Amino acid sequence: MRIYLVGCLCFAAFLIASAEVLAQSLIPQGLGNWRYSDKNSDDDWMALEFDDALWNRGAAPLGFGESSLATITREVKKGEKVPITTYFRADFLVPTNTALPRILQCKLRVDDGCLIFLNGKECHRWNMPKGAIVRESIASQALSAPEETLFRQFEIACESLRSGRNVIAIEVHQCNAQSTDLYLDLRLLEKPLPSLLPALSDKDPISSSLRFNSLHRLESESKVPDGFCDGGREMQIDEFGTAIATREILRVDRSLDVNLQQHLRYASSNELRTLSPVDRATRIARYIDRIMTPTQGRGVCENRSESLSKQYASQDVLIGDVVDLCGAGVCRHRALLFKLMADEAFLSSALVRGNFGTLEKFAGHTWNELMLDNQKVVIVDVMNPQPDFYFPSVGEGSLRFYLTVSNAIKYPPKR
Repeated sequence: MRIYLVGCLCFAAFLIASAEVLAQSLIPQGLGNWRYSDKNSDDDWMALEFDDALWNRGAAPLGFGESSLATITREVKKGEKVPITTYFRADFLVPTNTALPRILQCKLRVDDGCLIFLNGKECHRWNMPKGAIVRESIASQALSAPEETLFRQFEIACESLRSGRNVIAIEVHQCNAQSTDLYLDLRLLEKPLPSLLPALSDKDPISSSLRFNSLHRLESESKVPDGFCDGGREMQIDEFGTAIATREILRVDRSLDVNLQQHLRYASSNELRTLSPVDRATRIARYIDRIMTPTQGRGVCENRSESLSKQYASQDVLIGDVVDLCGAGVCRHRALLFKLMADEAFLSSALVRGNFGTLEKFAGHTWNELMLDNQKVVIVDVMNPQPDFYFPSVGEGSLRFYLTVSNAIKYPPKR
């Protein structure tokens, strides 16, 4: 159940001011100032006023026995028992002008289980039993790959949020004292209520979402704006900009999406800038295929994507967070990311949605068209790349399996 922080402004006044209200990052992923201790014995360790000056400090991700850690919380010798619980605290500030209905959205990777407290009050628990939890309480399940490598996204109760300084405190529990690893990283966003977003206008970025949703195409000259959302062809958006869908709603937000920022830096890098358009597009397609294909291959992507759709149905998911949340990406994720990176790389690319297969047997699909300087149009399909990432031209027979949403052949072969 969502619990909202409701301020004293009247609804009408809020609607007038809400055009300036945006999501903001309270705790960035990879925060550099966590405090931690696995020797804590204080009952009030999660309280806002608790003095943690003697605790260790470090950047996230924190833990031991895992790769890509910024801070190793303890050195563990082979066969050594480890503390069941490690405690973490981080400060963040809430500006004084946020006395409005809000949502707190958390993105968390933890191994094995945890309890989360906001200013001393428990607001979420993951992979932990119900009831009272003590220092020696073990996590409900031992996590293994891919579960232990994925982030989870959820909304947390925020009635204890306050203006000014706040503290989020997390106790991470192992599955047993012989556990060989621990991992913690977290991102916290504060967002306005979707139902109270300003009404749409022709200049609102949501108009791009509506256009793609109705035409199933975003032209090459239409750059993807921040605020663009895609929840599939069945998505609905009301007059206030609230999107509803049966799967995750992909969002574009360059300011908050640190993973997307990294991808766009690659797209605009000197490494790509000097290449021809086709070579530039090939590098980007290979890059996307690499980051969105797990070690087991493209064959497992669909199952992981279905899990993402079920777990985050009608919830916002930043396009750059897809791999963190499910460990893979399918056609809709790959094509949107290609469009974003192509725009950044000064390539002329369209985002296209339709079907793939034969007229008798087909499935929904998303891909890209790439317009070259000689007016030639080639097809970029990062989910089903041709050998060596060759891009077939419109009119080639290999494109007969690309269909429109109404199930007609999209690119008839040239005779």
